[in-house]
Amino acid sequence: FLGGTDEGLCSSKEKKPRSTTTSEAAPLQSLDIIVAKALLLESIATICSSCFTGNYEKSASLEALSDAKGYANDLLFSHPKSIWSVKAASAIVKCLEKIGQQLNDTSNEIFELLSPNLKDQSHFLRLHSLVILNSYPHRPFIVDHDNLDHTDDLDEDVDSFRPGDGNGGGYEAGGSAKS
Repeated sequence: FLGGTDEGLCSSKEKKPRSTTTSEAAPLQSLDIIVAKALLLESIATICSSCFTGNYEKSASLEALSDAKGYANDLLFSHPKSIWSVKAASAIVKCLEKIGQQLNDTSNEIFELLSPNLKDQSHFLRLHSLVILNSYPHRPFIVDHDNLDHTDDLDEDVDSFRPGDGNGGGYEAGGSAKS
């Protein structure tokens, strides 16, 4: 800019010097690739979605979406805990729902893959996981009644807690809490 060379200078966005080892750059590069793939898939989903709702050529959108569907599936299965990959897959799923398709036909594998995300601390990971899981047919709650033990006492242990017994917890007979 001022006629000098910029060797050894770092841009204002760089936090580390340019000389990093390959082992340090590999995780950063991997994250960058995940983010780039996810952003590309979200862009494709947005474009295809607008093409399906408008009066545009739908065959090109269907072709692009079918290609993106495979990439989204691969990204989701390779990085199921990444918010970026789950968000991209949920964007593709929303677009696929408009044309009556699903991300893949293996609903059991998807449920096993994304069920741990529902316990995660990240609200967005839970939200986008639910969007994907909701695109599949609802699974019935099945209990095998042959395996239930009806002889076992299902009541709580009465010795463990007695309301109003004077041990500091519970409620008095009149309904007011003990202090």
